[in-house]
Amino acid sequence: MARHGKQLTPEAKSVIIKLSQQVLSSRKIEEITGYNRRTFSKILKRFAERGNIENLPRSGRRPKTTKRSDSVLFRLVKRNRRQTLAEFTSEFNTASAFIPIF
Repeated sequence: MARHGKQLTPEAKSVIIKLSQQVLSSRKIEEITGYNRRTFSKILKRFAERGNIENLPRSGRRPKTTKRSDSVLFRLVKRNRRQTLAEFTSEFNTASAFIPIF
């Protein structure tokens, strides 16, 4: 059984849709997949509305830095944890002069 809050993989979603298209009962689909009826009923409802099984992008704050600038940041912090903020900032700015920060 899937944990609460865990997203299903696209493969699992497509299996649920294929089983429902074979006109199996919800109890039989529950036995085969191990997922709760509410879980696959939501997937089937979304598939009927949208026509695909992809998750919509989640809302929220976009990251301000790229993965590359994050790695530079972590590397600098690990090197000397007792640096002042001003020293750290100037070192980061020179190290990431060519890394775009969004």
